[in-house]
Amino acid sequence: MTDHRSLFPPVFATNRPPDGETVAEAVNRLLAGSRENLAHAPELALATAYMNPAGFGLIADEVERAPRVRLLLGAEPKTPPVRRIARPSPFEEHVAGLVDERDLTGFNIEADRSARRLVEWLRRCADGDAPTVEVRRLTTEFLHGKAFIVVHPTHPAVLAGSSNLTFAGLMRNRELNLGYPSGHHTQLVIDWFDELWDLAEPFDLAAVYEARWKPHQPWIVFLRMLYELYGLDDQDDDFAVSLGLNLTGFQRDGVARSVRILEELGGVLVCDEVGLGKTFVAGEIIHKAAVRDRQQVLVVVPAALKETTWVPFLRQFGLYSNRVQVVTYDDLRLGTKPEVQNLDQYALVVIDEAHNLRNPAAQRSKAVETLLGGEYRKKLVLLTATPVNNSLFDLQTLISYFVRNDAQFASIGIPSMAAYIKQAQAQDPQTLSPEHLFDLMDRVAVRRT
Repeated sequence: MTDHRSLFPPVFATNRPPDGETVAEAVNRLLAGSRENLAHAPELALATAYMNPAGFGLIADEVERAPRVRLLLGAEPKTPPVRRIARPSPFEEHVAGLVDERDLTGFNIEADRSARRLVEWLRRCADGDAPTVEVRRLTTEFLHGKAFIVVHPTHPAVLAGSSNLTFAGLMRNRELNLGYPSGHHTQLVIDWFDELWDLAEPFDLAAVYEARWKPHQPWIVFLRMLYELYGLDDQDDDFAVSLGLNLTGFQRDGVARSVRILEELGGVLVCDEVGLGKTFVAGEIIHKAAVRDRQQVLVVVPAALKETTWVPFLRQFGLYSNRVQVVTYDDLRLGTKPEVQNLDQYALVVIDEAHNLRNPAAQRSKAVETLLGGEYRKKLVLLTATPVNNSLFDLQTLISYFVRNDAQFASIGIPSMAAYIKQAQAQDPQTLSPEHLFDLMDRVAVRRT
């Protein structure tokens, strides 16, 4: 039986990487064979949902020789996993997908060269200044079919199926494409393409990629880096005005950042220096839990601060209720007060002067461990201006009350939190700086000086 990979025009194309069989080879065989067997290089018509420079580069040597190319782009149908009330149209998502393809191209020399070659081809014009490459996009219907078509009055040929003009479609994915020489099937595919081409609208694909080389001010680049790192979470102050505390801007930011970390990790260290309003930040978090979410809150404080600071503060803003209880460290340790008889009722725990918990062997620390245990996990807010007293291991102890997984931050280059802190502790005290712990503190703490 003849190997289909030697046939011209190709009748079948898929990707079998272990066998060296690719759709790209079949497409090049179709284009090169047509060009070599005809007196003049034929025109081409290409239909694809997506394309990228890496995919174009696989067939560029041939398509660049065509005197005219029509490139038809279109969105593929996509069913969302969860139905939403409002969502972008599939055609808007298609443009975003093309932009994603551009952004995933990379910034190495080879990727940049491929992108520039694609744009140069898309912008190419004939001697009469008419474009030799015309791009249109179907925006009225889904385009699910893909086709590579040699347009010729007597010797047309087609390879049609599932392959997008992307590197994955031409080299990796298990695609299915069938080829037809001149005949009835070929004419049906050409008619299909022409019908959709007339319905499609002009689309400036070159401009999508030209945006890669648009110059930006360093300040804008820096702001974009911050946005990618932090998003807009710290801008969310829906709850930061609920108590009428007249918080300053940085305090509102502190509330938003604390809640973001709290939602992500189940706990947060609020380590602002004395006088910057840790109590007010905690007050907003308590209000969110007790009033908005109708949850039980336990506030644990040193005995000297219960009646002088916390009870008056909570009463002033209407938070000292059956949903918010205040106990001392000793109350929690002894376990005799009614407020600490049913620890599982609390959804949020706020601990002031949390540096008192730096010794995990102390009775008060064991009492906090018991509090945080139980059937349901509790969210934890630790307030302290001095998270480090004796050594950096104090910090490790505090974080461990809500981060139980030592590899929690492996994705940001901290495979072991314990090893990370140990390495910083080993630094010469004269050279130790906040930068040695920034990556960790940035994930677990709110700290302004």
